[in-house]
Amino acid sequence: QPTLLPKLVSEAEWYACCFPYPVFAAQVQQASNPDFSIQAAKDLYLNAVELKNIVFHNFLLPLLSTAYQIISWRSPTLSLTVLLYWCIVCLYPSLWVPSLPLLAAAWLAVLRNRRLRNILMSHFELVPLNGKGFIIMCGSSDSRKVASWLNRLIADRGGWVTKPQELRRFARLTHRYGRPTMS
Repeated sequence: QPTLLPKLVSEAEWYACCFPYPVFAAQVQQASNPDFSIQAAKDLYLNAVELKNIVFHNFLLPLLSTAYQIISWRSPTLSLTVLLYWCIVCLYPSLWVPSLPLLAAAWLAVLRNRRLRNILMSHFELVPLNGKGFIIMCGSSDSRKVASWLNRLIADRGGWVTKPQELRRFARLTHRYGRPTMS
């Protein structure tokens, strides 16, 4: 230890300067069950919410968006292809198992194409809030999705929408034929 240091500062000041502030975890235990703690329940809840968000945002929303694109015939070629595949498999059920590798290869080919991937898996809750996200949302040609994305963008920037019908009307003006009309 340096010899001048004890003369300059007291012991308590030395520890206060050298170490970070302590962090105390408050733990409240029930008298009937000493293993239960509110902090453990809170941690379990936060982990469950995080797991739900991961599964929901990374798996379910893109899957639902793809199903919506197929069912609503937003991409007629893809919808017709899926419909023909289902008809063939229903007519000849013995072809279903041998066609699974071909089906997986076809979906991989579709998802490797950036434009098709953006069209199929673009959900207004997942698209980034920047210019690329605006282009992706305009590519969907769905004014309701664009309005929801714009609402999310406005809320992210600290604003709020007072007239939702005006936002929907504005969203219709932002795109035409899958391309943005403004930048």
